[in-house]
Amino acid sequence: MGSKNKQKSNQKRKQKDALKKARRRAAQKPALKTKKPLVTEEMFPDEDLLFWLAHGVNYMLSDYDTGTWTPVFEEIYEGAKLTPEDIARRVVDKYSDSVSSWPPEAEAALAWSVQPRESVYFYFLEILRRLKKKGHSKEKIRQLAVAPHNGVVWGVFRGVFENMQEQKKKRAAGKLVP
Repeated sequence: MGSKNKQKSNQKRKQKDALKKARRRAAQKPALKTKKPLVTEEMFPDEDLLFWLAHGVNYMLSDYDTGTWTPVFEEIYEGAKLTPEDIARRVVDKYSDSVSSWPPEAEAALAWSVQPRESVYFYFLEILRRLKKKGHSKEKIRQLAVAPHNGVVWGVFRGVFENMQEQKKKRAAGKLVP
């Protein structure tokens, strides 16, 4: 009986010590600051974000394999402004209410349409980098990046689509936690 009491006593002591250490660590840590976004609105304005969300949907819903350009948001190339709701609603309206019957491109386009600023900005920079690598001038790079049916831009969005498909397969196989 004595050894059981000793074990319980040791266990309680260890728990108290652990609690004291945790309290000391918490007291020593500075108060958590609110996280600043990695990409600010000044760096990548809402207008640009919404254009790139719609631009990406246009690429994802066009047929990359045959090179058939079928944009959902053709008006963005003439300066039309969209809201995030407009983008998501038009994707949903293009297909049925039953998401389970959607083609993979539609699912990817809808997923793209709700990406955070940081993700969209990352791909925007990747597109600019790839166009620069082709030897275009700075002005030409910007023109090509926002133009419809550009091969370099299409390649980046094809990669986004394929990455989304790979993640979906991993989740379905239980290898990736959502």
